[in-house]
Amino acid sequence: MKAEDLLRRQEQLAGARATWESHWQEVADYVLPRRADIVTRGTRGGKRTDKLFDATAIHANELLAAALHAMLTNPATRWFDLRLAQPTALRGDPAARLWLQRAGEVLIEAFNESNLAPQLHELYLDLGCFGTGCLYVEADGGDLRFSARHPAEIYVAENAHGMIDTVYRRFVFTARQAVQEFGAEALGARLRGAAAKTPDAEFGFVHAVFPRAERGPGRGDARNLPYASVYVSVDDQVVVSESGYHEFPYMVPRWAKVSGEVYGRSPGMTVLPDVKMLNEICRTTLRAAQKAVDPPLMMPDDGFLGPVRAMPGGINYYRAGTADRIEPLVSGGNIGLGLEIEEQRRALIRSAFFVDQLQLSGGPQMTATEVLQRSDERLRLLGPMLGRLQSELLRPLIIRSVGILGRAGRLPPAPPSLLGATLQIDYISPVARAQRAEEVQTMARAWEAVAPFAGANPEMLDLIDGDRLLRHVVDRLGAPFSVLRSTGAVAKIRRERKQAMQPGAGAQTLPAQKLPAGLQALLGEAEAGGGAVPGAMPGGIRGGIA
Repeated sequence: MKAEDLLRRQEQLAGARATWESHWQEVADYVLPRRADIVTRGTRGGKRTDKLFDATAIHANELLAAALHAMLTNPATRWFDLRLAQPTALRGDPAARLWLQRAGEVLIEAFNESNLAPQLHELYLDLGCFGTGCLYVEADGGDLRFSARHPAEIYVAENAHGMIDTVYRRFVFTARQAVQEFGAEALGARLRGAAAKTPDAEFGFVHAVFPRAERGPGRGDARNLPYASVYVSVDDQVVVSESGYHEFPYMVPRWAKVSGEVYGRSPGMTVLPDVKMLNEICRTTLRAAQKAVDPPLMMPDDGFLGPVRAMPGGINYYRAGTADRIEPLVSGGNIGLGLEIEEQRRALIRSAFFVDQLQLSGGPQMTATEVLQRSDERLRLLGPMLGRLQSELLRPLIIRSVGILGRAGRLPPAPPSLLGATLQIDYISPVARAQRAEEVQTMARAWEAVAPFAGANPEMLDLIDGDRLLRHVVDRLGAPFSVLRSTGAVAKIRRERKQAMQPGAGAQTLPAQKLPAGLQALLGEAEAGGGAVPGAMPGGIRGGIA
């Protein structure tokens, strides 16, 4: 692959993204100032909020990011499950089901041991501000390593199905970092010279990841994997590294997407006019409040002795017999009206970031059932808006992570029944459970409607498969498979219960060979004589010992 061709493609993608950059910059200035490095590059460690008079949008975006993390990828709970895609007999295979559960547990453990949680939080902040986020997933030995990339670094392209399958990331390395990452032999003359003289000098690089059009059949080396990975030095225009990936390593979710556009749109873009208006209103209201608290003064042009002291408690002298005096200049500004308009704009901003849906409102008289019902309703309302994140973020994230852990040998050996089976991902996060809870509530209402009729005619309950109903309810609510007994174990328990309920079940006789020697002889004499033997035990006592 030629470096010139790759750099030319990156410039083409940069030209297609140019119209978004000014928009991103303006939104980030008000919503995510610490990431506002799109068009204007701020100094590292410099102030980013010195021009803002209100931080409602910043707080609302942070609350939205925290809620997304808690509702979709909460590290304290299991938020997905692995299942079989096709409805075959394998669904009832205990070994297969247990392997799927154990594989999911290994994956959750790997996520919690890695840096996924803080990187996902940064990604959610980018989604609320820019509408586009980027998460890079790579192998770190046998572990997982995640990196939330700044949207300013990435240039993307979609495939024919509207999914992003090409990412060009432009970033900087110091000369020392480039030598550590690629080796001095792979670098060009300019970087090798800088590494020896100025190791902290920064240079540009491009990481290009795209589907590999030409692959060697049957070859699994790095240069024949499904996705190409090429690093190019911008200054020397040379390829410094070429390899590949089994799965696409970049997750690029979009919050909302307009047909014909590649990059996403965000709540911050939607509410940008209100954010700017609120900022101006706050500035005006603050000036009016300053005038009311410390008003400008009117004073005559003569008749006073010495300078005028306008500070609190200041004393001014003037000539006796004159009516001249210092008076405040009342502007007549309505501060209350300004505060009312501010609250209106703040309410619109919070609504755009779904703060009103994320925070449960209600009086102290609410019952526990009402609280749960309202919580489920809020989560169901957010479900459609989070569906894109499941398809563009969570699903490729899990597929990529399973591939890395499987190749590292961290997953348990799969049973033979799973060979060739297609797996699917079921999300059991609070949002997914709230969506499924509606189905469980429907079944509960159906049971309540049937119960009065079943009391008069119990035979009608034969129509309902109770075992299948209960398993379905447990599955819909996201309970683990291990809490349910297998079909064979349930049948054994019911068989033993039925035997225990039969007449005479409590007076069973043990075989003679299991009794002590003295009792064996005594029972043998009684049975041989066909009658009672002095000292022999009655049958009831004999059954009790048994």
